[in-house]
Formats: sequence, structure tokens, C-alpha cells
Amino acid sequence: MANPKRSSRSAASAKHMPRRTRRRATAGESPLTPIVGIGSSAGGLEALEAFFRAMPADSGMAFVVVTHQLPDHTSLLPELLGRYTHMPISEVTTGMPVQANQLYLSTPGSYLSIFNATLQPMALERSNGPPLPIDYCFRALAEDQQEQAIGIILSGTGTDGTLGLQAIKGYGGLTLVQAADDARFPGMPQSALATGVVDHVLPVAAMPQALLAIAQMPYWAAPTGESNQPDWTDELLRQLFILLRNRTRHDFAAYKLTTIRRRLERRMAMHQLDTPQKYLQLVQNQPHELDLLLREFLIGVTAFFRDAEAFDFLAAQALPQLLQQHPDHQSVRVWVAGCSTGEEAYSLAILLRECTEQRGLYFPIQIFATDLDSQSIEKARSGIYPEGIAHDVSPERLERFFIHAEGYYTVIKEIREMVVFAEQNVIMDPPFTKLDLLSCRNLLIYLEAEMQRRLLPMFHYALSPQGLLFLGSSETIGSCTDLFTPIDKRWKIFQRLDTPFSSRPLAHFAAMADPQRQIAATPRSPGTSRGAPLETLVDKLLVQAFVPPSVLVNAQGDIVFIHGQTGRFLQPAPGAPSHNVFSMAREGLRAGLMTALRQAVSIDPGPVQRRMEVQTNGGITAIDVKVQAVRHPEPLQGLFLITFQPVPVETASPSRSRRRARSSLQEQIATLEGELQEARDTLRSNLEESEVIAEELKSSNEELQSTNEELQSSNEELGTSKEEMQSLNEELHTVNSELQQKVEALSQANDDMKNLLNSTDIATLFLDHQLRIKRFTPQTSTVIKLIDSDVGRPIADLMSNLCYPNFVDDARDVVRTLNSKEVEIPTSEEQWYFVRMMPYRTANNMIDGLVITFLDITRQKQAELASHEARSYTENIVETIREALVILDAELRVVSANHAFYRMFQQTPDRITGEPFLQIGNGAWQSAELQRLLEDVATSDSAFEDFRFAHSFPDLGAKNLELNARRMQRAPGLSPLILLAIEDKSDPSQPGAEAGPGDRATIQPEVSCDDPT
Repeated sequence: MANPKRSSRSAASAKHMPRRTRRRATAGESPLTPIVGIGSSAGGLEALEAFFRAMPADSGMAFVVVTHQLPDHTSLLPELLGRYTHMPISEVTTGMPVQANQLYLSTPGSYLSIFNATLQPMALERSNGPPLPIDYCFRALAEDQQEQAIGIILSGTGTDGTLGLQAIKGYGGLTLVQAADDARFPGMPQSALATGVVDHVLPVAAMPQALLAIAQMPYWAAPTGESNQPDWTDELLRQLFILLRNRTRHDFAAYKLTTIRRRLERRMAMHQLDTPQKYLQLVQNQPHELDLLLREFLIGVTAFFRDAEAFDFLAAQALPQLLQQHPDHQSVRVWVAGCSTGEEAYSLAILLRECTEQRGLYFPIQIFATDLDSQSIEKARSGIYPEGIAHDVSPERLERFFIHAEGYYTVIKEIREMVVFAEQNVIMDPPFTKLDLLSCRNLLIYLEAEMQRRLLPMFHYALSPQGLLFLGSSETIGSCTDLFTPIDKRWKIFQRLDTPFSSRPLAHFAAMADPQRQIAATPRSPGTSRGAPLETLVDKLLVQAFVPPSVLVNAQGDIVFIHGQTGRFLQPAPGAPSHNVFSMAREGLRAGLMTALRQAVSIDPGPVQRRMEVQTNGGITAIDVKVQAVRHPEPLQGLFLITFQPVPVETASPSRSRRRARSSLQEQIATLEGELQEARDTLRSNLEESEVIAEELKSSNEELQSTNEELQSSNEELGTSKEEMQSLNEELHTVNSELQQKVEALSQANDDMKNLLNSTDIATLFLDHQLRIKRFTPQTSTVIKLIDSDVGRPIADLMSNLCYPNFVDDARDVVRTLNSKEVEIPTSEEQWYFVRMMPYRTANNMIDGLVITFLDITRQKQAELASHEARSYTENIVETIREALVILDAELRVVSANHAFYRMFQQTPDRITGEPFLQIGNGAWQSAELQRLLEDVATSDSAFEDFRFAHSFPDLGAKNLELNARRMQRAPGLSPLILLAIEDKSDPSQPGAEAGPGDRATIQPEVSCDDPT
């Protein structure tokens, strides 16, 4: 029977630590944070991006990413993954606690361990294989988180992560693998799938949704013991066990109910079912689920030299003492019960080979390794294991007992031939006997106490005197202290005591040997009936049929029950114990018996009966053999009843008959002797030819062996080179992926910059130090005739529309002096450009040429020329007018005046420009009324006309003036100006005449200065 669950070996940092119990949250506490380990190598960057793009930042889980990276490699993963997730990203440092909704990245060049939900980088271990950081991390994760652990394998080459995923599944965690057709490099996913422990195979983009849905199920989300845990009652378990037995022919009623229930809860979580009734309906509608459930119950996770100290003690003390007492030239017989995929069986084979070689002993070694799981047995027979076993097996043993090729280790033929693998149910099938060592590790702890009490006496019966019993670190012999004595209590190595053995345990196993028996598939408890015993049913059948000595067998001839004295017809066969009727049949009976049983199996109606002659101890006996299929009772359906009926011998015959019989007998003897002699001569000739052929084959074999050794040596060298190249290729691919991301980012930035430059509609030209064109915007072609093929040409070789003869010289000056230059340049097409030359500075503040921009300012120039022309036109008009004109600002300061004003009042521009108008000429213009009128014009947008102003000016005499003022409209935001016109109304014939004080100005609405009137 397979081990339902074996403790995976601890991570390398805690190999010899006993398995500890992870504390689960109790009622009222918050659920523990699930920790998701993600492993990838080559091609994993794309998969990681797709995974975290689809994973929400508030999933409630923590993510630990382990990749293959060189020790001195600067990882770009934090920056690259930060684009696809809002979770905080941290590179692991010593003693970093794991928190929900965070992403942790392994440190290049180190292993990553976890203990009590705290991350710890570890130095790389030296081994004769490639580094396997994913296996290391996953094993530590399984040991620490147990049922809460989640492992995911993404794209990559090699076998890293395979053993780590097995460890996670062994503790009841969740395992996911990227679909091979979705992965760029399917090596790691395919290696993990070959173990048969993967729960889900999905495209990486679909993993987050499945992970979130499963993580909400009670198996992971709810603390143990809460009311929302599925309630598997005895009745529901009975129904499930019946379905499982009908599908797989195996009964799990002897397993501990806690183990069964946890495995069922796990399968329910896989299908997102919340009640046992829904799961029962699922297995009825999808019988294939029963096969997966069987695999769930029979999870076989083991390792080479698991609990290394126990194997060290076995090699140093227990085995030497056992071999020292062992008879010479007698086989050392070992039985490994529940061998799973064979690591433990091969470990014992290696240990026994080393012990015998070290002590110069040459015992034949025969190891029987059995398990209920046929897939595990097939894998064990192949003897092929991932590279991860290098962490469990010493380099010396790897070199001596394994062949390394194609990323796997293969057990050498010498060790494989020592082990015989077979399917067997420890509970129901007969045991091996005369054993020197019986290893049954981590199997009993998953069985009910009653079954343990039945197995241990059977183990005692199977062992030879002084034989050793090797149990798991969590197992014990219980109350069977009268059968075994401990040799080492810590590592559970016991020696058989010479105690009288009761036959009751064997009767129990014989009664359960038929796989077709009716099993009450319900958990046992005191007072629970399991139906009528097998002996009672068989006896009842025989009494009804009045049969002579008989045996009850299955379709393969395996004996289930024996009735009567069958010793005259059957006898134990030499070699390993066998309960097959064909192996035990006496001479003359086997061939006919096989034919009769075959006919009984293939022919539905009626029994098959044959007369045969069998050689007994007293001579030849004629018997009638009858083979009949059993139809009733129902528990025995599928079995066959074989009866042996001796034929009565005639007691009297005439003397003539005796003589005739004697003569006929002599003739037959003579004929047979002649045939025998001829056969002997033929055999002798054949033997001589065989000897000659054997010598030739031996010589050829030696040559082939020599050639094979040379090829093997070359293959090992090539394998080493291939591993190094594969590791280097993975690192190069990782770096290439990161660089590809950078290239894409640069391409995106380049596109953004190109669109930005184009959107500005500014012609831009980039030159290097030698003034060769590096790049240019499309608008530059309107200034300098450029095409794409001009990149790399000197700018001096190209034609330009610019009227700029110093263009090249100025560009050289900018590169030489690093001073920018700005200039306005016309073109031959009457356009104007504002040319700016600036040094080109890189991100490292290095000068790498120059940048020239050409800004089209044609409109501005045209407007400027038009404005200059308008100003010249206006100034000419103003200067032509004979009246004195002066322009004042809002503060009544002189802005400008015409020549008539300067001539009339004998002033110059430098004397009055900027001066208060009322203060010029020594305050000659001081007048409260004039000041008020001017201020009204400046503030209220009004005007005045015909204001009479009389004053005696120094050096000019008395003047009688008439003033007109109006406000000048300007652009928004500019302060207003006042245009003041002064007309001299003095009478030349009456010098000194003064205006009367009553003269007033006529105030009119303001008229725009643009009005032609």
C-alpha cells in the first residue's frame, strides 16, 4: 500500500530539523496570509508580467519570486515588474517578514529560505550540479507554511522546482504549473507535470483568477474548527468509499479520518465546492475524479537519504552488526513497504553496497520495494530523478552510483538490479518473509490504531531472527514491546525479538486478500459490523456444494482461500513466497490447470472439468480438476473455485491384462530411452556451439564495454559543458529579456519625443561634433533641403534657403565655446527665421554635438515692418502740422512733441521728455483748470476743445493760446496717452494782450485718434 503522505525533506537550511506543526489560526483570529512561491528561469519575465498584470494589488496573498540570476548581476526586475502591479516590490534582505499584498524578489547569487514567515537569504551551497534556487525556496516554503504553501512553476529550462513542488504537495499545499504551450521554454513545466503532483495546469494569464477563487475556500481561508468547515459524516464517507472501491478496487477505511477529511477538503477546494453533497454529485457525474482522489490519498513524497542522521546511524552501527551475523553466501533480504517513487529503496541499496564493500563482504542483496500506486512504481523502476537530488545525495555518491545526463540523474544498473519493484497492498496482500531489514517509514501514522496493531505482528512474522525494523521518526511500535526491542529510539530502529508468533494476524490478511471482497466502507468504531467473515462465507459455499479439497482463486490464479488437504496437489514453490496456484501446482498439473482456468474465465456458462495425472510423493495419481466461476454470494463474485477429486484405482484385473500391459510398458520405455539419447546428443552439440558463441560474445562484450566507457566519459564531459552552456544561456536570456524591456521603453520614449517635436511645428536639426547630421524633424526640410538618406552627411554639403553665409562658422563656434547663439535670418524666398544654436547635452552632462532650431518669424517681421512704416507715416504727418503737438502720459508727463512745439516754446527733446508738462518752462503751464481738464481726459475718456490759456512766457512774451486735447486709444493693458494740440491765437499787433479770465474750454466727447476727421 502506498504511503498516503510522506514528509518531504526539509529545505537545505534545515535538513535535519524534525517536522514541526504549523500553528493555524483559531476561531476569532484572522486567517493566515497565504504565501505564493513563483519560480521561473529563461523566458520567465514575460510570464511574470502577464501574471502580475492580472493579479489585483489587494489579493490578500504575499508573493515570493525566485529566478535564475548571476551572482554579480544587477536585477532590473523591480523596475520592470513595477509597471504591471501596484503592490510594493522589495528585494529580500535578512530577516524580512512576509506581509500580505506585497511582492518579494530573491537576491541574485543566493538561496532564499523562509522560517516562521520570515525571509532569509542564504549563501549558495556548493554541489556538483547547477544551482537550484527554486527547489531550495519551495522546500523551505513547504516546511514552514505546510498546508498554506502555494507553489507556481512558470517558463524555464531544466528541472529546478520539481522536487520543491513535490514537497509543497506532500504537505497539502496548492501547486500550479504554466501550460507547456503557453510557456516560451516548457522544460521546467514539463518536468513538474511528470511528477503527477500538479493541481492545475493553466495559461499564466488565467492563474490569478483561479488562485483567488481557490484561496477563498475553507481549506485555505477559514481557520480550522470553524463552523464553515465541510461536515463529512460517517454516512457520506461510507458512500464515497463505496464509489472509490468500485472504481479503484481499494479501500481506505483503515486510514485515519483526519487525514481522509483534509484530503477531501482539499479536493473540494480545487473544484470550489462548499458541501460534501456537491462533491459526491461531482464524483458520480465525473468518475475520473475518483482516480484523482486516489492519487490525493496516495501522495508519495520522499527523498534520498531522508533523515540523513538516521541513515548515518544505520550505516555506522545497525547494518554492520546485522551483516556480521549474517550467514555467508546467503542473500540479504530487504523489504521497503510504501516505497513511493523509489528514493528510499535505492538509498538502502546504496547503503548496503557501501557497507559490504567497506568490510570486504560479498552478500547477494535482494530488495523488495512495494507500493499501491502503479504510477509511482513505474517511475521508481526507471530510476531517473531531477537534478534537485544533488541537495540530498553527496557528490561522492552521485559520482559513484548515478549517471548525469540531460538535466537528470539515473541510478546505475548495478543498484537498479538490486531492487525489485512491485505493486502491493500492505493491508491485504501477503508479506515477504525471511527478511533481514524491513523499512516502513511514515506509513503507520496515517492508519488507524487498530490497523497498526495488526500490521506490527505481521512485520514481526516477516522478519528473520535478529532482523531490523526501520520506522519513521514520528512512528512507534506502540504496545508491541514483546515483539521488538529498540536499537535507537530517536531514529526508530528496532530489532526483532524471538517471541512466539500468533497466527491471528495472518488469518486476518488471508481473509482480506481478495480485492473483490465486500467492504463496509465506513469508519470503524466499537460495535460497527463489517459483514460476515470471509471464512464463514467460503465454508458455507463449500458445504452447499459438497466439494472435496479445493482452493478459491481470482482470475490470475492468486489463492484467496484453501479448503481441505491440498498437499497432494499443491506445494510451496522455491524462492520468494508465492500464493499463486500455478506456481504451487505439482508436476503434471500446471499446464492443464492454466488451460482450465483460462477457459473458465473466458467462457461464461458452466464449469470446466479436466482429468489430469499429477506426480505425488507416492507416484502418479489421476485426478479430476473442476474449475467453476462463483456466482453467489455476491461478495465472492469474480472468484473461481478449483476442486481436486482423485479418480478411484481399479482393484482387480486378469493376468492376461497384466502381461499385455507389461509388454506395452517395456516398448514405451525403449522408445523413450532412444528419444532421450538423441536429445542428449543434440543437447551436447548445442552446448559446445553455445560455448564457442559465448566466448565470442564475451570478447565482443569486453570490446563494447571498453568503447562504452570511453563514450560515457566523453558524454559526461559533454554533459558538463552542456550544463554550463545551459546555465549561461538562461542568464543571457534573462539579461536579454530585461534589455528588451529597456529597448521597448526607449522606443516608446523616442516615439513620444518624435511626436512632441512634430507637434511643436518647429524645424529642429541635430548635428554631431563634426557637424554631420544625426537626425532632423520633417519641418527642417522647408529650410534646408533634407531627405532621410542625408543622415551622416556634413551640413556644409547641403543647400539651404537661408541668407546666412556664417552658418557653418557659427555652428563650429557653438561646439567649441559651448555658448548658445541666436540670430534672425531671412531666406531667399522672403521668409524670416529665428535661428537658435545650442550645445547638445546627454543625460550624463556630456556634450555630443549641437541642436539648431529654426523658428518661422515671417509674420512677426512683416508686422514689425508694417508697424515701422505706420509710425514713419504718422510721424511725417505730425511733423508736417504747423500746430504745436505734445503727447502726455496718464501722469501728465511729456512723452514726445513735434518740431512746431519745440520751435514755438524754444525747447529741446532732452529737456522736456519725461518731465511733468505743467512744470516745464519754470511752471509756465501751471493752471488748476488745465490740470483738471487733462486729468479728466486721462481718466474719463473725454476731450476738450478751445481752451483759452494766456500766459507771459520768459523770453517769449505774452501768449494767447488755444488748447485742444483728446485721449489716444492704445492696446489693452497699456496706459492711455493724451494728445494736446496748442494753437497760438496771439495778435501780433497787440503784444502782451491777455485772455480774459472768463474764457472756458468747450468739453466734447472723445474722438478716436484714428478718426480721419
